Amino acid sequence: MNKKIIVAAAALAAVFILTFVISKKRTAVEQSVPKEVLNVTTQSADASTKLAQVLEYPALTAGDQQITLSANAAGTITRINFDLGGKVFQGKQLAVIDEIGNNFEIGENGLKSAAVQALELEVESAEEKYKSAKRTYQDDKTYTNKKAKEVAEINLEIAETALNGALNNRLVISPISGTVTEKPVSQGDSVSVGQKIATISKTALTKVQFFVDKEDLSNFKIGTKISINEDGDVKEGIVIRISPQADPETKRFLIEASPSGKSPLLIGSVISVSLDVTRTPDTPGNLILPLSAITLSQNESHIFIIENGHAKKTAVSVEKVQGEYAEIKTDIAKDARIIIKGSKLVEDGEEVSA
Repeated sequence: MNKKIIVAAAALAAVFILTFVISKKRTAVEQSVPKEVLNVTTQSADASTKLAQVLEYPALTAGDQQITLSANAAGTITRINFDLGGKVFQGKQLAVIDEIGNNFEIGENGLKSAAVQALELEVESAEEKYKSAKRTYQDDKTYTNKKAKEVAEINLEIAETALNGALNNRLVISPISGTVTEKPVSQGDSVSVGQKIATISKTALTKVQFFVDKEDLSNFKIGTKISINEDGDVKEGIVIRISPQADPETKRFLIEASPSGKSPLLIGSVISVSLDVTRTPDTPGNLILPLSAITLSQNESHIFIIENGHAKKTAVSVEKVQGEYAEIKTDIAKDARIIIKGSKLVEDGEEVSA
């Protein structure tokens, strides 16, 4: 038994010695292979007193003259006569909003709405009373019969007006000719009062619409030139409208721009717009850098500069952060080379190549 223990201990010792020797050899090999010099991108401190950026935003194309149709009555869309991107003409009936309930009888105007059918009956009753009063006056043209006829005629006009108003609320009619750029509903949908039914744009004049954050709003003014990229076709545009209020849900501001040239944009397309801006520090002497070049922490924020071919950690004071850039305060020479790309990969004192 002791002999077996001795043999096992000897084997275990041999394995340990072999592992130690291999580890030593590996360490020696690793130490003999020089560490690859990291290649970084730099710019001078003097060039960091301003930052050129291209701001890009997704945008939608629309007609410069357009109208949004909303539901004036609650109910169910029982008929819809338009398609997204389709052409419509002024006066066309686009949709019917009806009531779907226990009343399955269709009224004389093609609706099941109990309210509409009640108004239809009121018109019918008013017509009969007017006809009766008119016959009575024709048979006996007294002052009393004349007044009765006039009152009956007024009551008929009131009933017809009420019915027409109810029908107008149930029948969605296009007030202009143009292209349907939004169709947020389908046949069979239930809608409430004020819900969007369609947006129709005239195609002769087009515009682009996009939203910007409050921080970027100061870059835009009426007349600001932008670039409009429609599927690779880049053309110049000019800002024509800026919303004074932010969207209540997104907290962003709507901006509209008109493209240059006579050829209209394809309405309803998703495109992009861009603006070239140059940012400068609020305080003279400070630098402005992309956030990617700065290491931010609660205890200390720093950047890296190159000194004698090595990365040197340099403390900075972050004065302002906006979007993807920051204004910093630091004490470095104007010709100091700041690491802009690769700063998150280097360590203090590490050899680098620019």
